[in-house]
Amino acid sequence: MEMERKIYRKAWHKLVGDSKPIFVIGPRQCGKTTLAFQIAKEYRSFSYLNYDVESEILLKYPFFYEKKKREGFSKPLVILDEIHKFRNWKAYIKKVYDRDHNDYDFLVTGSGRLDYYQRGGDSLIGRYEKTFMFPLSLSEFSSQNGIEAFLKNPLSLNMKSHSKQTFSLMNDLMNYSPFPEPFFKASKSFYRRWVDSSFTRVIKQDIQDSGGISDINKLMALIKILPEYVGSTANYSNIAGVLLVSPNTAKRWLDVLEAFHIMFSIMPYTKLSRAIIKERKYYFYNYAVLKDEGKLFENFIAFELFRLVKYWNMLGETEFELRYIRNKDNEEIDFVILSEGKPFLILEAKVGDSNPTKSVFKFQNILNVPAVMLTKSANVENLIKNDKNKILVISADRYISSLS
Repeated sequence: MEMERKIYRKAWHKLVGDSKPIFVIGPRQCGKTTLAFQIAKEYRSFSYLNYDVESEILLKYPFFYEKKKREGFSKPLVILDEIHKFRNWKAYIKKVYDRDHNDYDFLVTGSGRLDYYQRGGDSLIGRYEKTFMFPLSLSEFSSQNGIEAFLKNPLSLNMKSHSKQTFSLMNDLMNYSPFPEPFFKASKSFYRRWVDSSFTRVIKQDIQDSGGISDINKLMALIKILPEYVGSTANYSNIAGVLLVSPNTAKRWLDVLEAFHIMFSIMPYTKLSRAIIKERKYYFYNYAVLKDEGKLFENFIAFELFRLVKYWNMLGETEFELRYIRNKDNEEIDFVILSEGKPFLILEAKVGDSNPTKSVFKFQNILNVPAVMLTKSANVENLIKNDKNKILVISADRYISSLS
């Protein structure tokens, strides 16, 4: 089954007018190639090259796309898939940009290796645009409100989604993973086979080939112990002790897992008295690997919010950040969304409890911002007063599915 990835096509339309190659970067198997062909349908003619299959073409015919007959006077599209495996890919992208950016649109897809190798700084600076593509999100299926409605009032959104449908979708995403292939297969046995091969491909074909880590076995051991740290601050010394490596090595390995899109992290918001905890919280893109219901639900919410913040920032409407709050008294807020560096909304994720925690009341009064209590339970929607502020207690599927 193929799903229209409308929000990423919108991102493409936002960027393509600048006449620069657009890098579509994201985890392996999140749907980048499918998106590229969906975008190609909007063009009268396009050329596609997968470097894994046709590597010799770039050496013999670097401007291979000229051989394709152009239909009319519109710009053709050139799709370069897995091009980062070409040894001189940066120089090649620079060459085609300098020569043909006025005559062709270029779409370059890649997983973690493209992002990882591109970070070092090179002659491509100023010659490309980049957008990040996530696996499937609940808000993609039934989004109703854009950034304007969210900024106007995050507690008063249009939430007319059919709750049975969105609740079912949320649970399917947590059961079968947000990655398209296992999600649409909806088979636990297929998912187990898929997840094993997925991790192996990233470790063996991406991270190992990059030369960034020599002890791949210990990296695999790190991935196996990380589920217990989800939702908690990552103490590098504790992780290092388990793996028998230095804290700096543990941190560097976590950075590599982020660079190759196995994990993502959230920084703390520290501009509060006593909010001195500075460690990151780590989450999985494939949150279905988690067995603990509470950690799984929190990771699902973290993924959805992280995706929204990244997407809104890409659209350039305002500058959002996703953070968490925890002070030295261990009082915590799961998530706080910053707008232009200032707290805008706090969110808490709870599996079954529909009552706001003491921390929600406390930090809302300190920050003076709206608050949302997201519960995994179905058919919940209640507005609670907290002095001058309000707390929306609502089923997570209803709230998340209303955003785009």
